[in-house]
Amino acid sequence: MSVSLPRTWKECKDQQFIKIYDEVYEEAQRLGLLGKHKKKHPLYIRSSVKTWGQCRWRYEGNEQYDCAISINDKIVIAKSLDAARKVIVHEIAHIAAPGAHHNDVWYTAGNKLGKKWGIKVQRTDNYDGIELKNDDNVKHILECTKCGKQYQYTRNTKAVQNYTRYRCGCCNGTLAKIK
Repeated sequence: MSVSLPRTWKECKDQQFIKIYDEVYEEAQRLGLLGKHKKKHPLYIRSSVKTWGQCRWRYEGNEQYDCAISINDKIVIAKSLDAARKVIVHEIAHIAAPGAHHNDVWYTAGNKLGKKWGIKVQRTDNYDGIELKNDDNVKHILECTKCGKQYQYTRNTKAVQNYTRYRCGCCNGTLAKIK
């Protein structure tokens, strides 16, 4: 059984991005970061308003994982090769440390891999000229009455409908609907 991929993931056809993916993947293999990970999926692209990339993995037993990564289509549309390399290094670090999320094991693997290109992995990043979220789509905003953190929603979710039942994730304060 292999990793299940969402229908929204499309195989990347842009040769510049495929070349970057291959370079980073080969470097990870050269450094011995991929361990028993044998199957190399193609690079995928997907549309998202929340993340720059994603790693999907499935444990197949005997310490072997099947992993696939995708990058945001906004990076491909903007032809930002530097952003693509950063995202691909970040996601291949997840392949090197499956299940490690963004802990020390992941940071160590990612920084070791990114050293060749001068990349320090981060949990989140911003790229000049590329926007993930379009604030025009925000229809509901909840705000913490204690610390002021805002939660933005594009849809009328249960949290929006029943905001008095929820608490702030930062300070445990109460939420108020401001839009």
